[in-house]
Parts: sequence; structure tokens; C-alpha cells
Amino acid sequence: MKVKYTIVSLAATATDFSVFTFLAWSTECYVVAATLLGMGCGAVVSWTLHRLWVFAHSEQPPSSKRILYASGVLLSFFLNASLMGILVDCLLLPRLACRVFVATSVWAVLFWFNKRIVFKV
Repeated sequence: MKVKYTIVSLAATATDFSVFTFLAWSTECYVVAATLLGMGCGAVVSWTLHRLWVFAHSEQPPSSKRILYASGVLLSFFLNASLMGILVDCLLLPRLACRVFVATSVWAVLFWFNKRIVFKV
């Protein structure tokens, strides 16, 4: 399960970082807005692949999973945007390095949340 989760996370992160990079550098979008838009695109990829592949054997009803998963996405949005705002906008640290650090940190929190709370496996 951890290997599948990691593969899905990498696909979602690639989507997230691609959108973030495009918006943050080519359009000069604010870093927090670029973070949230990138994460939104990554969340769609993540939900779809988690539901269909990683946690397909979960016995939770689909509607319950959607609500809990959305809660995890909101938690992830908050943690990512807050940390990126602090590290990049306040402390003036490099964008990409901060994005990698923050995404990795939040990934660990979300793995536990998805495994134990959303899909209960």
C-alpha cells in the first residue's frame, strides 16, 4: 500500500509542482495563489487514483470518503499555503526549495490522515 500511495503522491505532486511552477514563474502569480491552484489540480489527481487504486478495498461508503477526503485536502491547503507564505513571503527563502520541504512535510501528515481516517485501512 505504501508503494502505491507513494506513486500516487508523486503523480499528484508532479501535477501540483507543474502548475505551481508555471503560475509562479511565467505569470508572476502570488506564491500562495500558485500554491493553492497547483494543489487543487494535484488533489483531483490524488483523489481519483487513491479511490480507484490505492484504497480500492476500503469499506467506507463513497460519500463518507469524499467528505473526509475533502477535509484532508482543506487541511493540506491550509498547511501548504501557510507554510509557503511564512517561508517565502516573510522569510524570503527560495520558492522551489520551500515548496519541496513543505510538500514533503505535509505528505507525511496526509498519509496518516488518508490511511486511518478517510479510508480506514
